[in-house]
Amino acid sequence: MDLNNWSWDFGWTKDTRYKIEELNVKEWFTYMFDHTVIVSEKDPFLKEFQKFEEKGIIQLRVIPNFSSELLAEFILLKINPIISTYSHGRAVLDRVDVIENDKNSASVTIR
Repeated sequence: MDLNNWSWDFGWTKDTRYKIEELNVKEWFTYMFDHTVIVSEKDPFLKEFQKFEEKGIIQLRVIPNFSSELLAEFILLKINPIISTYSHGRAVLDRVDVIENDKNSASVTIR
């Protein structure tokens, strides 16, 4: 807990000192996940998705691998080092849940 009795203040996500791919964390989340199509770089239809992006039909994001589990791991590995740095080791992100729909979800936990 800090002086305000908060265990974590998410205002840090706007802090420009903490970046992922040149964006602060909040901007990165918006860029990656707000109204986007996310596919694996190994997707057999990647070229077709890229054509849709070129035409302005979609906002494409390409990641190394894609599944609910791998997306959760991707997020955990991007965010956890920043949280550890920002909190000076006081806080750690130990779990990410990805919920695709009521029948498909995944959790990744650091143990």
